[in-house]
Amino acid sequence: MRRLGANYVVCSPDRILKNAYVELNDQGVITDIVEFGDNFREISKLEFFNGILVPGFVNAHCHLELSHLKKEIQPQKGLPSFIDGVRNLRFSQEESQIQLAMQQADRQMRMEGIVLVGDISNTSDTVELKTKSSISYHTFVEVFGADRYRAAEVFERATETKAIFESSGLKASIVPHATYSVSERLFEKITDLSYAENAIISIHNQETASENQMFIDKTGELFDYFKSSGIDYSSWYPTGRNALQSALVQLPKCSKVNLVHNTYTELSDIEKALEYNSHLYWTFCPNANLYIENRLPHIPIFVEKNLKICIGTDSLASNDRLSILNELKTIQVHYPEIPFTTLLAWATINGAELFDLQNIFGTLEIGKKPGVNLIENFDFVNFKLKNESQIKVLF
Repeated sequence: MRRLGANYVVCSPDRILKNAYVELNDQGVITDIVEFGDNFREISKLEFFNGILVPGFVNAHCHLELSHLKKEIQPQKGLPSFIDGVRNLRFSQEESQIQLAMQQADRQMRMEGIVLVGDISNTSDTVELKTKSSISYHTFVEVFGADRYRAAEVFERATETKAIFESSGLKASIVPHATYSVSERLFEKITDLSYAENAIISIHNQETASENQMFIDKTGELFDYFKSSGIDYSSWYPTGRNALQSALVQLPKCSKVNLVHNTYTELSDIEKALEYNSHLYWTFCPNANLYIENRLPHIPIFVEKNLKICIGTDSLASNDRLSILNELKTIQVHYPEIPFTTLLAWATINGAELFDLQNIFGTLEIGKKPGVNLIENFDFVNFKLKNESQIKVLF
């Protein structure tokens, strides 16, 4: 049993306790929460810290398989250049080096207070790592395929990969890579399976301006890149509408859909999306957005619409560090009007709800096993993060 206390315990965004502690059993399950307020007193076995206690973080979007590409791809050259870098360098290292990089990334995330991850996988290479990790994973088995005539073949391979994860006791679902990289026929297969299994969908959305242009008239930098790379888009047709409005209607309207990046999402896209599906989650990976496109989503329009927002790190190919705290710092620098408690909800309970694990993660509550993080060097006066704020994992 441990009793972990701090100046403030943020049980949830709307429950903040002053001079309080959390009691946990040896398995990390919370057995009691006690607030002293201004009547603080010492009690047996209390470990008291200067800072605030928060639940473990949820990383709603990651690519462990790209961990070996850290600092390998030149930053701020745009999405087409980034995609080209991944395609050219992905298999440039020995399998042992790739596995080592993934293991180090997994350990780094746990040291950064991350307890739950939505991880994009194109292969079954992360199965052994995930079965041994102290982090809980939901694997999104990602498919590509703009050629409608190869949809069955692509989907069959993904089904086999998904089965490998599930046979190891890991949760997995088959998802489209991005709005522009999946044929109508492949979207249909993903949607049918999602309906049958009530599966969570994840999709890269509006990460570059030319993604929208590609859907409007099949032109632009992104389409030009695919064309010059010899990728067959002959059976893929534009819709005359922005990417999100075109792709979302091909996905199940009653399933949870995690829309990732949203860098160029407009208010009209949001409004159309909400008309179609009320189970949407919007994941921001700000440091990756800056690394690839040198641009952030216009986050205030998402806040104004009271959307379910989550936080991701993307991969080490597009980020220097897999740290949810660093992502929150970046958002706070660019949008200081967003309260810390709102940011914390994005990093904890919203992600837990996305993965249907809010009974375990997301808040500090009796009976849960959410992990406990200490944020040190916190600005108590303004109740905000400082640039010097850092995480210490207590449980």
